[in-house]
Amino acid sequence: MKSIEFIDWAGKLLDIDGPTEVRRGSAPGVVLVPVAQFQAMQARIKELEVEVMGLKSAQVRASASPAISIVERGKEAKPRRVVGEALRFMALCPEETHEVLEQLFGDAANHGVVIKWGRRGPSFRAVRPDSSECTLFYLFPPGSQGREAATAEAYLGNIMDAALQEQARQRFGAEAPFEAQGVSTMVLALNGEGLARAGGVAQVLWDICAQVASGRG
Repeated sequence: MKSIEFIDWAGKLLDIDGPTEVRRGSAPGVVLVPVAQFQAMQARIKELEVEVMGLKSAQVRASASPAISIVERGKEAKPRRVVGEALRFMALCPEETHEVLEQLFGDAANHGVVIKWGRRGPSFRAVRPDSSECTLFYLFPPGSQGREAATAEAYLGNIMDAALQEQARQRFGAEAPFEAQGVSTMVLALNGEGLARAGGVAQVLWDICAQVASGRG
């Protein structure tokens, strides 16, 4: 019987409708779920954080939900933990961007940054002391606005402090090859050098968000 292995990271098995056949997997907290049962769980799994650790065959890969992060077992494989909307967005983007995207999605909450999901992708928002939100960053999949690559956009127009706005402009521009679009928008293609520098871009974003949250923005 073919089965899919995933981490029961929440410390308890998903509440699954109907009879279940679940066995211990290859490590503590890892369980094996029959393929047919896994398919019945897709709608529920899409709304939860899960890590899919490996697949037993190409047939299983073809039938598994595209809204779940899936990696082949092997020395290069890394388990992933992201939520449904993020997974659906990542499915639209090249594999080479996934590590950077996972890092962004995973780190946002640690920096007090709110992610809101729009029709084309997420926005990253700092929360001011009065609880209002300041949108500072967007991600778009390939094909958006006529661009071939996935892109990141820093939007500075919502920063009320002129000095902080200029600081953000200078820091983003120094960190990666952003292209200016109009007065307030800076666009970065997430490929080549832009992708290689994305970790530093994320740190600039968290720093600016922190200053907005402190009352400067």
